[in-house]
Amino acid sequence: MELANAYSELNDPVEQRERFMSERSRAQAAGEETLLSSSLDQRYVEALERGLPPTGGLGIGIDRLIMLLTNSSSIRDVILFPTMRSPHADRPAANGRSDLVPTAPLPTATAPGAQVAAVRLSGLVRVVAMLTSVVGVLTMLSAVPAISARTLLLDELISPLPMVLDTAVLSVGFGSCMVLLSGQLLRGKRRAWNLALVLFVLSAGFSIARGGEAVALTTSLSMIVILLLTRSEFTGLADPPSLVRVARMIPRFLLLVYVYGLIALWAQQGTLSPSINLSDSFWAVTVGLVGGEQPYEYSGRFARLFPVSLEVLGALGLLLLLWLLLRPAVRGRVGEGRERAAAMVEQFGWDTLAPFACRDDKSYFFSSDGLAMVAYGYLGGFALVSGDPIGEDASIPLVVDEFILHCQHHGWQPAFLAAREVDVPLYAERGFRSFYLGDEAILDCRTFSLEAEGMAPVRQAVRRAEKAHRFELMAEESASPALVSALNQISLLWRKGEDERGYTMSMSSDVSAVGSNRLLAVAWQINQDGSEEPAGFLRLVPTSAVTDRFAPGQTLDLMRRRPDAANGLTEYLIAHTVQDLRELGVVRLSLNFAAFGRLLDNDVQLTRGNRFLRKLVDLLNPYYQIRALRDFNEKFQPTWLPRVLIYADPADLPKVGLRYAWLEGIVSVPIIGRLLSGPTEVVEGEAT
Repeated sequence: MELANAYSELNDPVEQRERFMSERSRAQAAGEETLLSSSLDQRYVEALERGLPPTGGLGIGIDRLIMLLTNSSSIRDVILFPTMRSPHADRPAANGRSDLVPTAPLPTATAPGAQVAAVRLSGLVRVVAMLTSVVGVLTMLSAVPAISARTLLLDELISPLPMVLDTAVLSVGFGSCMVLLSGQLLRGKRRAWNLALVLFVLSAGFSIARGGEAVALTTSLSMIVILLLTRSEFTGLADPPSLVRVARMIPRFLLLVYVYGLIALWAQQGTLSPSINLSDSFWAVTVGLVGGEQPYEYSGRFARLFPVSLEVLGALGLLLLLWLLLRPAVRGRVGEGRERAAAMVEQFGWDTLAPFACRDDKSYFFSSDGLAMVAYGYLGGFALVSGDPIGEDASIPLVVDEFILHCQHHGWQPAFLAAREVDVPLYAERGFRSFYLGDEAILDCRTFSLEAEGMAPVRQAVRRAEKAHRFELMAEESASPALVSALNQISLLWRKGEDERGYTMSMSSDVSAVGSNRLLAVAWQINQDGSEEPAGFLRLVPTSAVTDRFAPGQTLDLMRRRPDAANGLTEYLIAHTVQDLRELGVVRLSLNFAAFGRLLDNDVQLTRGNRFLRKLVDLLNPYYQIRALRDFNEKFQPTWLPRVLIYADPADLPKVGLRYAWLEGIVSVPIIGRLLSGPTEVVEGEAT
């Protein structure tokens, strides 16, 4: 917490003279009239040369000091007139109405007493998944010599069968598969239940084949009984598997294994007993994958390494096969559903995030009355809805209820990303929870003015950029091929070669002049020879112009500038864009999203949880420039629209948060990214 502003005086005359000269040079180059543009304060410099002792001081804020002494969490608790100091006084009341942002919540139920709740996992499902995971871990630990020696003594005492197989790698393979399956069992998937039953049956069979391992056999039989007793709890529909990938993987993997095994045996043919032949070699590789008895006797290091390498390949192959069977398939999108979704966005997409429902990575679920939809993607067991549902207000609760049932049938957990905070009651009535994400900055094109009070920083930046730039607002489809190429090159430099990322607030696509209703705002840099080249640009996507609920609006999609562009170019682009949009009759411009903006206000009461988040934001701020983005948006005096993350279970929050951060490009997760594929078929809603 800041208690005082400290300072120290500059008392070096040489450095002071250099600063005066540098400031005068900048002023003359910019054509600005200042006190230093004609002469510098020579008398002040001479006074410093005569000697100025080190000087410093600080100004202690009495309000902040009292705040510290009284252990208050907000300065508004100790200042004299707190209601006169709110930075959000211009925000509309919760029960009012605004043509910039929604202030009245959507209806919460299709009919009084509707009995639809958020997806909740059955307690038995949790227990079975946990037991499967525990057994898997213990099975892998049984490969540790210190543990396997203890179980071996017990097995020899109570098992009448001789030991035939002895392999630690097989235990690791079975245990890994069990742990992998436990995640799918936790979602109530019927296919996972079937695979787990098969896996424990095989585990029991191998326990008998290895000499009747009593501990492992008893555990496997117990899990088989538990699975059979809980079969009715696993009703989740299977995601479409990657059958084509499975069909391609099996022959390729076996070819690799047999080529490796045969070459290794051929290279050691002089040391094998009996003599090598093709049929025995194939059999040696085959039984080696499962740790079976080899037809050959090996010697030296080869006797230790070759059987183990085959067992490792067998375990890896089993894990790969299981992963492909559980991984959803990437299937072509149904064109009818995409066109239908685009038509619904055109008719009902008044929300500033609605245009992003037309991204290529979205799937669509339509209500049974055909008047509402949700746009979502599947990632790691979660159906992640982009923004709020779109459609007739009266049909929004219907599509939410039917989508919840749809997720229950598939064993998914639904979550709504960047939903409007004002509509939290719609989700809370169904048992969902909310987590504050931040605020969307929306400008009123009708009242925006560079001459308004408090706009001096923006005004100065715009005036500087105007001296060497020309502004142009155009339709994206009218951009020339040369301009399209130049703008995409600017984006490439801005991203430093990385791919476009985004999910709820970006189209994540390059500039293209083909079939687009988007706008481009281009800043042309005027060079000394009179030539022009683009220095930066904005791309805007329109909200619905059909609905009469809100006035026409545009949403910022891309904001790019060359690395060597002049300071203030972004302010220049935004200010001129707003002015041109006003002439076109556009009322709203969604500028940007400021994460956790409410937590950054010094005079707002914070709960204990929010104070922890505030500390986390301060920790992450140097890496993600959270405060800088909030301060940048604040300069334009926007209206703030709070947005939240809607989730079903407290344990889901970190999982959904990680997936959301990956989708928006905030973090990079190498493995989880490959799981984003999801069902892409268009599904009609089911009657509740």
